[in-house]
Amino acid sequence: MINYHFFGKEFNSNLSKVEDFLKENYQSNIKLCYLKQIHSNIVIEATPNQIFEGDALISNQKNIALLIVTADCAPILIYDKTNNNIAAIHAGWRGAKAKIIDNSIKNLIKLGSNPCNLKAIIGPMIGQKNYEIDQNFYQDFLTEDKNNQKFFQKNRENHYLFDLKSYIKSQLNFLKITDIIDVNIDTFANNNFYSYRRASQNNQPQKMRNFSLMVRKNYKHLKQELTVSKDKAATSLDKD
Repeated sequence: MINYHFFGKEFNSNLSKVEDFLKENYQSNIKLCYLKQIHSNIVIEATPNQIFEGDALISNQKNIALLIVTADCAPILIYDKTNNNIAAIHAGWRGAKAKIIDNSIKNLIKLGSNPCNLKAIIGPMIGQKNYEIDQNFYQDFLTEDKNNQKFFQKNRENHYLFDLKSYIKSQLNFLKITDIIDVNIDTFANNNFYSYRRASQNNQPQKMRNFSLMVRKNYKHLKQELTVSKDKAATSLDKD
C-alpha cells in the first residue's frame, strides 16, 4: 500500500503531529524519514533514524514514510506503479533549476524503476499569479535556456510572474513521466497552508512549514483510490 498526504496549518508545523498521525492511521511500525533541506540537487536513499542534508528522498523499503517540508516550494511525491519504489522531492526554483528532479529519477532507475511506470503528485505550492520575480531572476533563466521564456508572464516593468509548476511539469515530461496528479492548491492563496511569501508580505513569522508525506506499508493486494479532504485540503492516494 502506498499513500500520500499533504498537511498545512492543521499540523501547526509540528513534526510530532506527523508522528502521531502515523501511529493513529497505520497499524504497523512505520519508520519516518526526513532531511535537512538545503535547496540543492542532492538525493538521499532514506535511512531511518538518520538525517542527512539534501532535497529528495528515495526508497524501496517497506513500512517507511518519506517527509518533505515546504512553504511555497513544490513537494513532488513519486511512486513506481510496478515495483513500489517511492520518492519525495523538495523543488523550489533553485532545486528545480539545479536538476533535483532529474537526479531523483536517475536514482529511482538505479533501484529498478522505469520512468514510464512512474506517477508524480505535485502538492500544494505557490501559483504563478502570486509568484512575482525581478528582471535578474528572469534573465538568469533565459541565459540557461531561451525556451524558459514560456514560464514567465510580464507583470510590470522589470517584473514577471513565474510559473514554477509548469517548469516542473516540463521537466517531468522530458523525463518521460506523463502520469501526473496536480492537487492544484496555491499556498499563497489558500489560508489552510503556510506560505513563506505571504508571511513575508504580512510581516508574519516565516518559519512555519507544510508537510508532504509518502507512506509505503507492506500489503500484498493492489487497489487504487484518491480522496480529498474538503475542510483541511489534505490529499491521499491508496495503492495496495
